[in-house]
Amino acid sequence: MHMKYHPLALLFILILSCSSEKENSTSDQSAILPQVIDVANAEVFDGYFTDLIEDVYFLKLDTQDDALFQSVTNLFITDELVIVFDEQGQSVIIFDDEGAFQTKIYSPGDGPGQYQYLWKVAYDDVKGEVILSAAGKILWFNTQGQFIKEKRVEFSFIKDMASLTGGRLAFHLGMNSSYSFKGQLVVMDSTFTDTKVFFPLPEEAKSRNIINFYSHFSNSKQPLSVNVFSHDISRVDEDTVYTEYRVNFGDDALPEDFIETYVDDPNLNAQAVRDIKEQKGYLAIQGGAVQESGNHLLFLYSKGKEYFYALFDKNNGNTLSIPYQLKVRNRESGYVYFPATYNDYFVAGTGATLLSQVYSNFKNIDEAPILEEVQDEVPFIWFIKFKSDVIKKPIN
Repeated sequence: MHMKYHPLALLFILILSCSSEKENSTSDQSAILPQVIDVANAEVFDGYFTDLIEDVYFLKLDTQDDALFQSVTNLFITDELVIVFDEQGQSVIIFDDEGAFQTKIYSPGDGPGQYQYLWKVAYDDVKGEVILSAAGKILWFNTQGQFIKEKRVEFSFIKDMASLTGGRLAFHLGMNSSYSFKGQLVVMDSTFTDTKVFFPLPEEAKSRNIINFYSHFSNSKQPLSVNVFSHDISRVDEDTVYTEYRVNFGDDALPEDFIETYVDDPNLNAQAVRDIKEQKGYLAIQGGAVQESGNHLLFLYSKGKEYFYALFDKNNGNTLSIPYQLKVRNRESGYVYFPATYNDYFVAGTGATLLSQVYSNFKNIDEAPILEEVQDEVPFIWFIKFKSDVIKKPIN
């Protein structure tokens, strides 16, 4: 891979902290140079969304009562399965590769194999296990919906979770989860006896400041991790966390001392901090949207109240800035959120009406049959593959 370096990248990129429950206090540092995603000099796309697409297709899902869901909070696509976590419905619905309903995991309660509230879901594609994070416990189910085991944990609030290689799990935590985990990211082994903590948080930062700030993993065995109020995108594996990409937002970037100045201020709550970022019009990563395919990286960023997608070509190092409100021929613009990838496709579980029009434009067919099904609330999973040649070289 061709590497481009930001001047700041000549400094050591620290793995900020790594501690073990067994040893209380150990640390690790790394001098890995990140690749720069140059948003400041990226071309701003002003065409139709269809012009960016190399291919698009959809999977229609079953509509029996148990198969219906209200939201797509987590989405996992394999060659055999589609797994949807519906936070609003507090359930996990599993389909086969043709969209046929297989099973539903819905187990509220206080007993073994039950949960009070589900935060996030991960999938271990090696063991074929669906992993649920709930208040005070982690639960494992197989893809037939059968309960396997559970493990009590100290933390109660989880912002995101990922299944890593070697049976490890990674968690983005809310600060109030447990004060023995004074960090934003925790990696645990399969027995939960070996725990490493990364990205330490100062005790002066109150939980009301931290708990509502987005963090997010991409869905792979070595996922990317993003935290808002940082320009770094980190790689997480079973042993380390390191900065793989640094985003260059230019002169309007969120200041490097933003966390120290505002987030750590106990007099400012989470909404006040977000208001400051918005009022000053800082450019910053918008958490909860980073995804990675073989050729591209896609994440959402904000400038005040405006939102954009950054589409980064990993092969040539070029970046395209795409307005979040996508333009489509023959209909009003709209929004699409991509919570997963599959092969070289970015996968969406929402925006069906807009993407139906994209599909009909791309395939040059009449959209009426698709839109009729959408209007009947048939759930679709959409697969979008982006072109590489539309991403031009940086302006400078």
